[in-house]
Amino acid sequence: MTVVEGLQRALAVEHEVIYGYGVVGAHLVGPAPSVTPPLSRSQAARRLAQHLVLRDRIAALLAVEAPDADAGIGRLRAALPRH
Repeated sequence: MTVVEGLQRALAVEHEVIYGYGVVGAHLVGPAPSVTPPLSRSQAARRLAQHLVLRDRIAALLAVEAPDADAGIGRLRAALPRH
């Protein structure tokens, strides 16, 4: 695996994690003792913010390593439903 391929894979994972926090976060209200481990909406928001920063850092590294490389945005947009 090349550095660019590794960065692309890491970026794809971050996109998935960010999407997942959006799905899970929609179901959290305050402290959530029924979730194992318990996760409050504020904790989820902090973790989401950390992943957003990480995503941006990975995208910046990818832009430096391979300015013409696909950062995964096209694949992400293609996977989203169109209305």
